[in-house]
Amino acid sequence: MTRVLHLTRDHPPHEKGGLSFAVDWLAHVAAGAGHGQYVVSFDRWRPRADDGALPLAPGESPAPLVQVRRVRAPDHLRALAAEVRDFAPQLLVVHDALLWPWLEALGPPASNVAPRWLWVHVLHAELNRLRGVAETASATAQSQALCAADAVVVAGPAGAALASHHHGAALPLLRLPVSLRGLAGAAARTQTSVASGPRGEPADASVAPPGAATRGRRPSRTVVATGRLDLSKGTADLAAALPQVLRSDPAAAALVIGGVPGNRAAQRRWTTQLAAACGTDAGRLRVTGWQTPDAVDHGLKRAAVAVFASHAETLGLGLLQALAAGAPVVATEVSGHRDAVDGEALPGLRWVPRAAPAALAAATLAALHAPDPALDRAARAAHAAAFDAAAQGRWLRALDEL
Repeated sequence: MTRVLHLTRDHPPHEKGGLSFAVDWLAHVAAGAGHGQYVVSFDRWRPRADDGALPLAPGESPAPLVQVRRVRAPDHLRALAAEVRDFAPQLLVVHDALLWPWLEALGPPASNVAPRWLWVHVLHAELNRLRGVAETASATAQSQALCAADAVVVAGPAGAALASHHHGAALPLLRLPVSLRGLAGAAARTQTSVASGPRGEPADASVAPPGAATRGRRPSRTVVATGRLDLSKGTADLAAALPQVLRSDPAAAALVIGGVPGNRAAQRRWTTQLAAACGTDAGRLRVTGWQTPDAVDHGLKRAAVAVFASHAETLGLGLLQALAAGAPVVATEVSGHRDAVDGEALPGLRWVPRAAPAALAAATLAALHAPDPALDRAARAAHAAAFDAAAQGRWLRALDEL
């Protein structure tokens, strides 16, 4: 048995993206194989607040061999130091580089003895390049942690190449894919209501598109986009492509299941931009805001085509979830999307160049009008299941080899 300490930015049900559910998946898979898991989650971290006004929440045990502690202030970490020493972790995994300095607060014995891994869920240097930003606190922290880590975990060969490009070929890289197929189970474990989003943000209870006629369980002409609304996720390209699709196909509807968790102003700006771009066709567009993975899965299972316009992905988790739902997919040909399918040419999967809204719209229209037999949906779902099994196996083998 290997005892693993995870430091994560957030953890279900306090989630802001795929990272939190990936950590939940890793902990449950490992615990199911008999490895003890201790998760320290920095939910609503307030380092400058009065520690006395922020009591340490009781521990949670969402599954046998899984312990979750949520910290909001530095004193909470110091209070947990003895508990962590008693747990005696044999592996330390940091899932956000900004948390790397807090390893020491949990006790020198743990940080001096156990190997320290940095799991790169997002490569900040690449995001900064795409955004035209010189430097950010996240990128600086990641660069420093990459130098200090005993191993750097990336999801696939394309992610490894990007990390080596930005930070040097001598990085101690370890490739371990993470499955998104288990996220529906993670959402069910948290019993999170779709009626309320993270940090009290409103979320829609239904992900049905506006005015979409339903044939069986799948709308006839519904284009679904999922994930965070952001320039790096290609949201501006989506705003340019969706109007072309709606104008060309009067029966089509567009459903954007995504948002900007923790930032209502940015959510409103993107929602307004998407609606304004669609003009008189805006009645056939719906932007739901941030949703739980089970709600996203529900929307993807009803999609005629799923669209992913990202300019960069460390691993295309949204793409993998669409495959698991059996949806035909149009995706930008970026490294993380390629890693998600191991470079395979799958039925119903169309690649388009990055930052090419016209190509995105054309491929989406082609997918809308192409036949989608049950065999193709089954092939996509089977690939996701195979990826899931491979991801579990590689994670467990890594623990067994420590």
